[in-house]
Amino acid sequence: MREMRKITTSELRKIVEEHKKGEKANLSHADLRRVIGLNIEFLSSVTTLYKAKLDPELKKQVRKKYPHLLEEPEEEDEEELSKRKIITLRSSYKTLSVSEAQSMANVTIREKDDWGFYGHSTINHDYNLKTIGGDNVVVDNATGLMWYQSSSDDDMGWDDAKERVEDFNSVGYAGYQDWRLPTVEEAASLLESSRTNGDLFIDPVFSKKQEWIWTGDKSDYVFEDGSGAAWCVWFLYGSVYLRYDRCYVRPVRSVLSNDSDEELEEEDYEEEEKL
Repeated sequence: MREMRKITTSELRKIVEEHKKGEKANLSHADLRRVIGLNIEFLSSVTTLYKAKLDPELKKQVRKKYPHLLEEPEEEDEEELSKRKIITLRSSYKTLSVSEAQSMANVTIREKDDWGFYGHSTINHDYNLKTIGGDNVVVDNATGLMWYQSSSDDDMGWDDAKERVEDFNSVGYAGYQDWRLPTVEEAASLLESSRTNGDLFIDPVFSKKQEWIWTGDKSDYVFEDGSGAAWCVWFLYGSVYLRYDRCYVRPVRSVLSNDSDEELEEEDYEEEEKL
């Protein structure tokens, strides 16, 4: 059974803008009842509203003016499916200078400084919250990555973070043992352009306990005491920074490369207390 997507006003505007650039605005199974100012003209630019939740009066207008939007869309043929492209982000670790970090793809930078930058991802994500074996994960169909929905409640040093991931793998969270720290490109892909999750620049599908997270990438910067640094993504400030002391952990794994022929075992996800 497909999960209902709750769409906010800002998210709907973003979807429509992408449609104007040539992307398909697919709002099937979307809950649009809380979108402010939604009208029939606004919906004229989408491709489908199949099984979408709409205000009853608005649904009557759609049924009268654009009835095809409420019909089940035809299945895509193999050629169309092959046109779908997953944005593949670097998954192997590197030692990066500040200028290299500031040159990464798929981000928009608001401000640069000597330690990193403030910015956000330009990827149009397709997040799906799943519960597998009682463990919550977020699958991003846009990047082919599976993330811990929450993870560590405490911050820690970089070496301790790597050990923590090993502990997670020994337990087999969600049935998998190939979790790892993300690269800075992977972690930066989670940065939103505004505070969409409380005070954090990250989608509300994720826990808001982890205000900043470690990556597996080192920095080439060396402090005066001889200590090194690694790259961290700060959801609290919407930034990518080098850091030497403590961050939280949010492991990731590559679904695309490891599970290409495997269906994820889905369980009904019940909304728990807000994080």
